[in-house]
Amino acid sequence: MPRLRTLLLLAAAALSNGCRAFTTTDLGPTQVAQALFDALANSRWDSATVLADSEWLVSYHGQQVQVLESVAMARAGIHLAPQGVTIPGDTFTARFIRNFGSRPLKGLPGVATFADLLALSPRQFLAHCFEGIAELEGRRTSAARTSRQVLGQTREDSDWAYVVYRRVGPTPDDTDPEPWVLPLVKRHDRWRYVLPRHFDSPPCALLGALDAPRHK
Repeated sequence: MPRLRTLLLLAAAALSNGCRAFTTTDLGPTQVAQALFDALANSRWDSATVLADSEWLVSYHGQQVQVLESVAMARAGIHLAPQGVTIPGDTFTARFIRNFGSRPLKGLPGVATFADLLALSPRQFLAHCFEGIAELEGRRTSAARTSRQVLGQTREDSDWAYVVYRRVGPTPDDTDPEPWVLPLVKRHDRWRYVLPRHFDSPPCALLGALDAPRHK
């Protein structure tokens, strides 16, 4: 069913792209998606995060940090509160920093410890995630990195759109023949992306929890 839905989206995108033209001042879904893909291909991590939907970004940041904290506590066998007891968020953060703040955190470039991680804004966090994924794959240069080719778009309603694209590797063997879909939402007359669960691999929380050394 997911494959069928994607193919249907692709067909609809071709029709939609042919029927609707954008003016130079109208930054539509395909333009936002292309700007994101260009930023990722050229290591402009901060530019890539500016195009993210702010509400999604805050939610994503909170979820990923919570996973990282849970993994750290599970590995150390430490509980910050008695079982079944709920403590305020500020209290949890203070206890977590006291127990884990100085511990090294691998996988996110420029983020040496958990204290550094918790000091990041949601946008800074996503920028480090993008950079970490590129380093993990050993693809620091644009020539060695996977790029994304926009194929078209379709609209669900006036506030949601889906850009269909293909992942293109540096060699033919690395090119993914299956189309992918990037959701975008319109808020305050601006289109912004919402990363799907499998946009990149691994998810940022797993990336930050890796014990393997970074690429040199």
